[in-house]
Amino acid sequence: MKFSKIVALVWATLQYIDNILPLPNFSDVVAVRAWLLAAVGLAEKVVGLTGITLDNDLVEAIKRVVVNDDTFAAFHKLIDNLLHNDVKTVLSTSPSSLRAELNTLAEKTKLNPLLILGIVEAAVAVIKLFRDLRTKAAPVAA
Repeated sequence: MKFSKIVALVWATLQYIDNILPLPNFSDVVAVRAWLLAAVGLAEKVVGLTGITLDNDLVEAIKRVVVNDDTFAAFHKLIDNLLHNDVKTVLSTSPSSLRAELNTLAEKTKLNPLLILGIVEAAVAVIKLFRDLRTKAAPVAA
């Protein structure tokens, strides 16, 4: 990677860092949406540096989900469920409405439902990692 791209990447990250850290309360729909919009803004800057079109398409699909009220409601519900359960539990115990919402999300974004689930699961794993790191880094009261 060229030095100029590294500088651009660092600059883009610094522009969005205040909106990405700390993590939001994931039960708060408005806070999650604002956080995801900031994350998408950063992702747009990053994928613009790669020269690969697939990552641009993926970020654009995620942006469409976040900015659309109907798809975001389903997306948020999926994230919230996966933050508290693993994928197998969500799929096996979720009401049919959640599966319908996932299918609606897939239809609107033109992505395979399993791909959406995989993307969300990866994002949730990163969120859990940051949350766990924050919990472990918290000072212990004496």
